[in-house]
Amino acid sequence: MSEQRLYEGSPAAAIHAALGGPLGAARLGLVVARPGVGKTAVLVHLALDQLLVGHPILHVALRDSVEHVRAHYDEALRTAVGAGLRDAGGAALSVERHRMIHSWLDRGFDPSQLRSHLRMLAELAQFEPKILVIDGLDERVDFGALAALVHEVGLPTWATVRSLDGEIQASARAAASVVVSLTPSGRT
Repeated sequence: MSEQRLYEGSPAAAIHAALGGPLGAARLGLVVARPGVGKTAVLVHLALDQLLVGHPILHVALRDSVEHVRAHYDEALRTAVGAGLRDAGGAALSVERHRMIHSWLDRGFDPSQLRSHLRMLAELAQFEPKILVIDGLDERVDFGALAALVHEVGLPTWATVRSLDGEIQASARAAASVVVSLTPSGRT
């Protein structure tokens, strides 16, 4: 992997090492934890890794505004630069050019709506993501339908799942190709 891609300390580096590389096409990866553990930060670092090599990303935020999500990317870029990522200006430009953030704040999530949304982006905006990230799922989602959509569109898809007890339901585990469970470290 290029130096521009995985910088020292990147959560993506640890996940890629465990998986033997980035998440493959048509695969669903879930990042699961209780509220406040860092799911969004991990998701943004996974997306940033792909953005730095020019892969277009659609980031769907279910619980946050676009501005809030942008702040997470800005922080991740600062972390990457602090960890030795070269060409901070070029990295920031690549992120802006290849990232589209959509907030579905106060809307229910339905995989069929996402399918329509992806078609609309391709037809009207000529934007075809290579990676899909979904932040803010809860256990009410039809994970089987989400996995079917991921398979249909062929995109590697990372999603966060909020779990009050840190566990994941059996249907989510069965639908996912990969499950990453985060636990608090106890450090501040």
